[in-house]
Amino acid sequence: MRYGVYFKMRNPILAFLAVGLAVSQSVWGDEEATNRPYVRASQSGSCYARAVPDNPQGTKGTTTIYAVAPNGDKPLYVFSWYPASLYVECALGRAGRQLATSLVRFGEWPRGGQATADELALAFYVGDRLVRQYSTLDVAGSPKNVLASKSHYRVVDRVLGYRWVESNVAVFEIVTTDGRTMTFDPITGDLLSGRAMPR
Repeated sequence: MRYGVYFKMRNPILAFLAVGLAVSQSVWGDEEATNRPYVRASQSGSCYARAVPDNPQGTKGTTTIYAVAPNGDKPLYVFSWYPASLYVECALGRAGRQLATSLVRFGEWPRGGQATADELALAFYVGDRLVRQYSTLDVAGSPKNVLASKSHYRVVDRVLGYRWVESNVAVFEIVTTDGRTMTFDPITGDLLSGRAMPR
């Protein structure tokens, strides 16, 4: 009984502390993470990307794609940028085409509250060549179709990544913040399904 009385008396204090913690987390959760070196491997593990930033923030840096080899990994391609996130896959292709290395680069966590044509959402590379890129506005379909926080916004809810549809053939998929699954051809960068309707 005395424990119940003690809990009821403390409950407002606990509620206050919980609200304070939630507010502090939302404020801190709106801060951009500091850039750090990282490695992202393909699903098969036969190639990987190594991204190294030049600065704590921004996209300056170097990204190198390596093929895994018995006598030492072999650098394939070098890019003069640092991606917020990326996905890589080797030996993708189509019937009658030479197999290629696919890289999908994601843009930084965009500032503001509306999607724009100037802010990178994702870009597709084959080998060292950019084949297609999409802005946050391309993904959202309209400037306000975003999930906004205090000073940033998102148009991608989660990345499903590469999905194999047959031998050496894959699609790349993301889920948008409004629930659409966008499916891309990683070799051409073309959007196959999930286009946003302009609002």
